[in-house]
Amino acid sequence: METSRRAPAGADPQIAARLGRRQENRDRIEGTGSSWPRVFGNRAAIHDPDIEFDPHTQSMEDFGIRNVEKDVLYNKAENKVPFGPHDAPVFRKAGTVRDVPLATLTTMQSHVSPERVSELVRDPHSGSDPRFRGTPAQELPLVVEQMTRHPETGAWGVTDVLYNGNHRAAAGVARGETTMPARVITRSQRGSATDVFRSDKKRFKGAREQRIDLATTRMALRDASIREGMGPRVWGELQRRDDL
Repeated sequence: METSRRAPAGADPQIAARLGRRQENRDRIEGTGSSWPRVFGNRAAIHDPDIEFDPHTQSMEDFGIRNVEKDVLYNKAENKVPFGPHDAPVFRKAGTVRDVPLATLTTMQSHVSPERVSELVRDPHSGSDPRFRGTPAQELPLVVEQMTRHPETGAWGVTDVLYNGNHRAAAGVARGETTMPARVITRSQRGSATDVFRSDKKRFKGAREQRIDLATTRMALRDASIREGMGPRVWGELQRRDDL
């Protein structure tokens, strides 16, 4: 029988709810083991322990997905994308969920791990993060519409460029699928995505500065007591630290 996690009387309801969600995530992760034993990436799995083993040995072109890392148009401001493959909040806030044709999909990552692709072919659910509440919309592959140049014809055109989700896309091709749901930032959404990226970056920068301040002074950021009420010796010591 599942034990009910009821907050003690008088507890802050928001804190209690956050602690409850955290415990749910921990239970979900602990109860969800790896769907397949993974040895790739482990130095013990190869003969020479001094060589860093890279499991990404299979070309994405084997799955019909062209690598455009060197053929993305960077010399026009409207095509610059400041965010990277792990800026998922930007895609969630500024992107649109739609089905992307795998036959015309391109990628910024040239190789994938054949073992990981095989794992996803056998069990597509192994690509899901158990921390999310069963909704794939939060963990879809990330795609950006960009101008790319075809290496053979030299022609420029708008293509769907895969930023995150290469193994899932390769597995979809191997399973015979023709489309893949993805969270896409279109060319018309590029400006709003850039705004979200800059806003998040500024907010995270402020959070990091506050963490550093708490770690060094053990006081809240901009707390008046840092400058007042501590006496000249303590305040002088803090100034000395800043000068180092």
